[in-house]
Order: sequence, then structure tokens, then C-alpha cells
Amino acid sequence: MFANGAVGSGGTFDGIVTLSSAAPFQFTRPASASNYDAQRATEHEMDEILGIGSRLSIDGSDLRPQDLFSWSSAGVRISLRADTLFVD
Repeated sequence: MFANGAVGSGGTFDGIVTLSSAAPFQFTRPASASNYDAQRATEHEMDEILGIGSRLSIDGSDLRPQDLFSWSSAGVRISLRADTLFVD
């Protein structure tokens, strides 16, 4: 992004997260049912810029970075979206 707000190659940033002022974002927690959690939305978009994602949301068997830390039980990787997340 350039100083004038234009976006193009050669800018100073590798990624930009913007939130629409038209969307009902709430910046205090817990967010009410009618609003989006602004922190959660921002963190999600930052994950995408960093290239972090899960193969569970797409078809395929290749692991992605987030999958390396997702377990359904001790020593067992999550392989389905319906699996329960194990936290030790």
C-alpha cells in the first residue's frame, strides 16, 4: 500500500487487513450475537496472510501448517472436520 492508499506491486507491506465499516464489528468482548468479533476476524485474516490454514477445509491429503498442531487425541492428528480438538 502506498501513502495515497493505492495498492499495487512494490508497496511496503506483504499483507493488509482491512475491516469494513459497513459490517457490525464489535471491539469489546464478548461480542453480542448480532455483531462480529473484531479480534477474531482480524486474527483470521492475519492467519491467511501468514499462509496458515488447514487442509480440513479443502479436499486433499496434504498437510498445511495449522494441521501440524491439530490433534484429536494424544498422538492422533485430526483428519476430519467433525473430529474433536485435543488440547494437552
